[in-house]
Amino acid sequence: VTLLGGLQGGERDIVSRISEIVRTMRPLMIRTSTLHQQEDYFRQLFVQVEKTRPLMETRARVKVLAGGRRERPYSPHLTLMYGAVPFQEREALLMEMGGELVSEFEVATLHVVDTSGSPQRWRRVAAFALPERRVTRKKAAS
Repeated sequence: VTLLGGLQGGERDIVSRISEIVRTMRPLMIRTSTLHQQEDYFRQLFVQVEKTRPLMETRARVKVLAGGRRERPYSPHLTLMYGAVPFQEREALLMEMGGELVSEFEVATLHVVDTSGSPQRWRRVAAFALPERRVTRKKAAS
């Protein structure tokens, strides 16, 4: 699930900025819902991700602190297939999958990926484990 694209600067600078931001983050719960298909090479078949408050707040914070180019409105999603697949094949896959892929999972790692060139050339530059949530226990009244 892409959080933010178009970061400006050198690779080391970007990784340094992200490493500082990660210290203040916590794991996120991601909920998927409806399957979609488009003509877009990068969204041939994808599942929509719910715009939960924690996801949107995290994205906004990362965008402010890390910087990012201005882009189309954020539409969180998880791409299942890139390429140039004919409409009929994409539609058949949607029907076979039932139109929905309802799932919930925790994201505990933030990856920085260099997406220069074709997807085959993309490479992970860094991965950061998000700090665990602290569990606070209330003291029992005596």
